[in-house]
Amino acid sequence: MADISQQTRAQLDRQPWDEHVQRLALYAFRKCARLYWHGMRNGSQPSGQEAEDFAMKAIKKVYSGERQWNYNADPDLFHYLKSVVDSLISASVSGWDNRHLRILSLILDPEEGQDTNETAEVLAHDAPRPDHLLEEAEKTRLSLELCQGFRDFLCDEPTLQQVVSYILDDVTKPGDIAQLLGVSSNHMTNLRKKLQRRWKEFMTTAYLESPI
Repeated sequence: MADISQQTRAQLDRQPWDEHVQRLALYAFRKCARLYWHGMRNGSQPSGQEAEDFAMKAIKKVYSGERQWNYNADPDLFHYLKSVVDSLISASVSGWDNRHLRILSLILDPEEGQDTNETAEVLAHDAPRPDHLLEEAEKTRLSLELCQGFRDFLCDEPTLQQVVSYILDDVTKPGDIAQLLGVSSNHMTNLRKKLQRRWKEFMTTAYLESPI
C-alpha cells in the first residue's frame, strides 16, 4: 500500500471533514438511487452496503494512499473524493451479485419496460464495436442463466414460476401477465411483491454459493 507524503497528510488533516462526509454520503446516495441493484431501481445494494459506506471507503482509500490525491493538480478534495466514490459504485454495480441486468429488472419491475440498464453510461455510435457486441452477448447469457435459476428456485410456487416464464417469453406488462394467469390486477400486485421477497431469498442463496 502506498504511503502519503507529510504535506498531503497535512492538507488532509486541515479539511472540513464533517462537511465532506455529509456531502459525500449525499452524493453517493443520489448516485445509487439512479441505478439498478438486484433488479430494482434503488434496490438493496450488495452485502448491505449503504451510501455512507461508499463515502467512508473513499476517504479511507485517500488517507491510506491507495488513491493518491494530488493537491497541486486538484486542490478541491471533495471533487476528487467524488471520483473515488464513482469508482467504488461502478465496481459494486458490476459485481457478481448485481450482473443480472435487463431481464431480471423486468422480473421485479415489469412496468419499467425493456430499457432498464443504467449501470453504466452508454455512448451512441453508428456501428457498435465487435468487443461491445461480445460483452452484451455475455451479459445477456448471464442474465438468462440467473433468471432460469430463479425460476427453478420457485419450484414450490408454480404461479410465481409461471410469471417468470412469461417474462422470459417477452410478456413483460403486468396487465398481460394477469390476463394470462386469469387473476385480477390487485392479485397481480401481490404476486409481484411476493416475487420480490423470493428474489431476495434467491440472491442470498446464490451469493453464498458463488465461488467469488
